[in-house]
Amino acid sequence: GERFFEYMDERFAAPLAAMRPDREMAHGGSPSREDIATWAQDDSLDFVAQLAYGHILFEDGRHDEAVEYLERAKSLFPDYAGEGSHYWYLALIHKQQGSLERAEGELAILTGINERAYGALMELADVREELGDAAGAADALDRAIYIYPYEATLHTRLATLNAEIGADAKAIRERQAVLALDPVDRADALYQLARAYYEARDMTRARRTVLRALEIAPSFEYAQDLLLEIRAGGGGTQP
Repeated sequence: GERFFEYMDERFAAPLAAMRPDREMAHGGSPSREDIATWAQDDSLDFVAQLAYGHILFEDGRHDEAVEYLERAKSLFPDYAGEGSHYWYLALIHKQQGSLERAEGELAILTGINERAYGALMELADVREELGDAAGAADALDRAIYIYPYEATLHTRLATLNAEIGADAKAIRERQAVLALDPVDRADALYQLARAYYEARDMTRARRTVLRALEIAPSFEYAQDLLLEIRAGGGGTQP
């Protein structure tokens, strides 16, 4: 309906102007799905028509057919990595079809061209994590956080990934970021930071931080246990 055409006008306004400024509608107004299908099939060099019809087929669940048009759009305009690019739709199709490596490849190219593609970086992190590439997922999340640093859950996830790959200093940095964002559960944020210090063998800071957690929540069992672990390891005695 109308919402689809508004979306198409908005999404493809820039490339439309760049690629086919002289395209005219016989009936005036926005193109219909049939118009777009006709243009895509009649003119294989019309980038916008290929991309727009690929999107229509994607939305209709006709993914195998969509790939043909999206791949053609990619070959015509490989540097187009804006909203709704061919890379994005191809990545979604490959992911839905279980081809995670191919999805990762499309997203890696997209985010290489468009370094501000926050949604694509988040999707790239998810795909890499599914592929068991914790370091690659951490890299994608790190880039996403650079664009938008105010989401505590992202810092938490990146801290966990960094701990998993033994990047202790980065894990500490991310736990500090969570704390700086004034979380609702401040005691837990302090405990998690203390745990990161402990994993990095910085016992003095680990002890100091876990005590701050226990000041807020004296009966916090995990924090109590961590304090015992720190004391058992001679924590707080190192410089």
